[in-house]
Amino acid sequence: MVIVQPGGGADAKDYFIQYKIVFRLEPYPQEGQTIAPTDYRLVMTVTK
Repeated sequence: MVIVQPGGGADAKDYFIQYKIVFRLEPYPQEGQTIAPTDYRLVMTVTK
């Protein structure tokens, strides 16, 4: 399964069968702020 979400929000969610998948990028990018690529984390929660 591949989930593709457009940018524009801090949280994104999708559904697969009966599962809800929520994911967010931390820290969320902000204009004018430089963040090292190694500092990013994808936090993903799957619930039924």
